[in-house]
Amino acid sequence: MSVTTDEAAPAASEREAALEDRIRRLEAALAERAAPAPAADDDAVTDRVIAKLSAMAGASAGADRVLVLASDGSQQLAPPPPNGAVLHPPVAPGTDPIYRRWFFTQLWAEVQLAFRMYFDPHYRLSRTTQFAIPGIALLLVFNYFFFSVWVSIIFVSPVVERVLAVALGVLGYKLIVRELARYRDVLEYMARYGVR
Repeated sequence: MSVTTDEAAPAASEREAALEDRIRRLEAALAERAAPAPAADDDAVTDRVIAKLSAMAGASAGADRVLVLASDGSQQLAPPPPNGAVLHPPVAPGTDPIYRRWFFTQLWAEVQLAFRMYFDPHYRLSRTTQFAIPGIALLLVFNYFFFSVWVSIIFVSPVVERVLAVALGVLGYKLIVRELARYRDVLEYMARYGVR
């Protein structure tokens, strides 16, 4: 019996050694998988992005365009929200002075801009505005003739006529305001990139 135990002892120690070696390799593989990937240095990433943008700017066909990269890290943050009652909301620095004008001068400027928009050969109105504004004008004329001339009910016709006129006026106003905002964006784009 001592012969079998002597032969079994080296075999068991070899198995234990192989098992311990296998466990060590598994632990090492698990540690490699669990380790986070090395994070890229922020400055290195920023330098690579700036280099790529500079290369793209140099490769562009337009020699009159300039790529400006601000690397000082300063950002314009929104002002903190005010406490208590606010009579005038905070105005961001550099806002267009047209928004700080008196109401009637601002209204007059928008009317002038609308006329300019309609007759600007470089700007094309949206299809909705092209068809809706003349359609609203025709509906206003039809509304007047229908309720004042053709169907004249004493108390109902004037009220319905005015309610429909106000609804059509608000709809026309909203369409023109939306189109003016689009036109302002186009003017700003054309001024920024020198397109005309």
